[in-house]
Amino acid sequence: MDHREQKKEDLPESLEQMTLRIAGLEQANGQWATRYRVLYEEAKRAEEIHASLLNSSADAIVVYDMQGGTKYVSPSFTEVFGWTLEEVEGKSLPYLPDSERAATMEVIEGLLSEGKSVRGFETKRFTRGGSAIDVNLSASRFHDHEGTPAGLLVILRDITGRKRAEAALRQAHSELEKRVEERTAELSEANAKLREEIAERSRAEEALRQSEEKYRYLYDESVKAQEIYRSLLKSSADAIVTYDMEGRATYVSDSFTQMFGWTLDEVKGKRIPFVPESEMEATMGLVRGVVQDGIPGRGFESKRWTKDGRIVDVSISASRFNDHAGKPAGTLVILCDITERKLAQKALLESEERYRRLVEQLPDATTVHQNGRVVFANPAAAGLLGARSTEELVGVAVMDFILPQDQERTGRQLDRVVREGRVIPLTEQEIMRLDGQTMFAEISTIPFAFEGSPALLTVARDVTKRKQAEAEILRLNEELEQRVLERTAQLAAANRELEAFAYSVSHDLRAPLRSIDGFSQVLLEDYRDRLDAEGQDYLDRVRAASQRMAQLIDDLLKLSRVTRSEMRSEVVDLSAMAGNVARDLQKGEPRRQATFVIQPDMTVQGDSRLLQVVVENLLGNSWKFTAKREQTHIEFGQLPQPVAALDGQKKKFVYFIRDNGAGFDMTYSDKLFGAFQRLHAAHEFPGTGIGLATVQRILHRHCGSIWAEGAVDLGATFYFTL
Repeated sequence: MDHREQKKEDLPESLEQMTLRIAGLEQANGQWATRYRVLYEEAKRAEEIHASLLNSSADAIVVYDMQGGTKYVSPSFTEVFGWTLEEVEGKSLPYLPDSERAATMEVIEGLLSEGKSVRGFETKRFTRGGSAIDVNLSASRFHDHEGTPAGLLVILRDITGRKRAEAALRQAHSELEKRVEERTAELSEANAKLREEIAERSRAEEALRQSEEKYRYLYDESVKAQEIYRSLLKSSADAIVTYDMEGRATYVSDSFTQMFGWTLDEVKGKRIPFVPESEMEATMGLVRGVVQDGIPGRGFESKRWTKDGRIVDVSISASRFNDHAGKPAGTLVILCDITERKLAQKALLESEERYRRLVEQLPDATTVHQNGRVVFANPAAAGLLGARSTEELVGVAVMDFILPQDQERTGRQLDRVVREGRVIPLTEQEIMRLDGQTMFAEISTIPFAFEGSPALLTVARDVTKRKQAEAEILRLNEELEQRVLERTAQLAAANRELEAFAYSVSHDLRAPLRSIDGFSQVLLEDYRDRLDAEGQDYLDRVRAASQRMAQLIDDLLKLSRVTRSEMRSEVVDLSAMAGNVARDLQKGEPRRQATFVIQPDMTVQGDSRLLQVVVENLLGNSWKFTAKREQTHIEFGQLPQPVAALDGQKKKFVYFIRDNGAGFDMTYSDKLFGAFQRLHAAHEFPGTGIGLATVQRILHRHCGSIWAEGAVDLGATFYFTL
């Protein structure tokens, strides 16, 4: 048998194998198409219920991926918070206040790591406009078809005003439906190509692979949609019920069981007996509109029985959903417990009634006026304005109580309150009563809403007697001021005499003290061998006491000269003056490790001789009290901004001298500037206690002041003004 005959015998066998292969591929393709149609119908029905649920929800709904990026926000979220999906998709929402961050992060960590669902978590969030609102947050984690966590579903209810909003997934559903149509067309095209090009094995396998990928995608989308739907039902704080078209319950959420008491096993396939007789007619009207006409019901307020016989106020939203073929399949009903809101409304009405009674009992005259005329007045207003009753004031023009010369100005003020919402602060004004008498009153006016319309609320108080008392006080004050001037002149003369006497006494005491010190020194030098150690010690103490007394007298004389000397005002360079004093101090004790920091160009107007005494005393004071520091640091500078003076005059610059010395206890700071007052023992830091008193008198003569701050062992800072 030659080669050509062998080929002929092999040819029938190859065609038969190809035919079987083609039949197998067609059968597999038909099975995939059948499974696809079933899954597509189930996905479409789930999406119908899903979309109906989200469209009916008044709560704000957000879907995040596992990285915290926003994948979806419901229309209710945009209504409540202001952001759209296009603005926040793939981003973190910027609406978390700092005060809520810790608690919120704890909730998120529980969701991400352990998958714990959250329900009824009350917190705060910002809206896009910047206002903070209270929300009730429910959240849960959902998974993809492989069971891997895919994201978070968060439901936020605005509990500030118990407002409801629709949450819709029409866009997501439309996109999914569009994708299904596109993939159906692609699958049909692939099937046609498979039948046309069945002879080409590689292309048939490629078409089959593409069909499998499309199926997996649709399957994943269907599983994810169902997972979101289940998470939404589980996390919602509202009671959710689905009915078939005959009104029998097919599903109740856990929140429904918590709110009303019935479980799904108790009511499934039955009519729930929780509509009171008084609500039956209105409820049936809502049912007819939803079931027969397909008109969604939203915000329908009614009452319902609970299983244990309690009555609950509810707000109902209802809508009809369809099956995969587009035919009505049932109704979705969401019931929100508004019992607390109803109680709050009742409390508000009671509060308004209490407010009205309070206003009527107020001792101050209170009136409400609209369009320039009085519409309400309390009894105090009738008495103040000379009316026999409050009814007599109603309808009277406000300008009838204003003096002619004040009417134009008052009219502009009232117009500004109405137009701009400004408040007229408490002011005194002379007004006219209905009987023609005038009086003084303190008056304040604010914008006000009266019976739902803009109005002005005015409160007035009679101050006529007080004005008369103030006039009497002014007269007495003028008399008192004259007496004070006379007494001040007498005190000034007495002070001058006292200063002259102190100067004279101090000067006369110096000569006897010099004699005591001198003769004590002669005794020690010429008769030392005749005195025992105790006698010599007595003479040393006499000399030390007389020298200390002489120093005190010298300081008193300086203090007296500071008060008595004539002041000559000139420009004084404090920086240069402080530099000279610092150099002299360092020359006196060259072994000390000291650093002086003096701000340049500090110039003032004053008496240079007296200011020299101020700088010498303050820098010398810091030098003395830093003597026990290994490294002395003294700073002389000026604060950058002037401060208001204690006497209410213009602002003044403040100068300071700061050191790292022994410091002092602020408890005794009031003793720092008194003559002979010391906060440290003489054996620790020598001195007479006159220096700071001298500084204070010089600064007072320059219309300035001085104060200090410090702490024990932490240094001190002296501030002064000129």
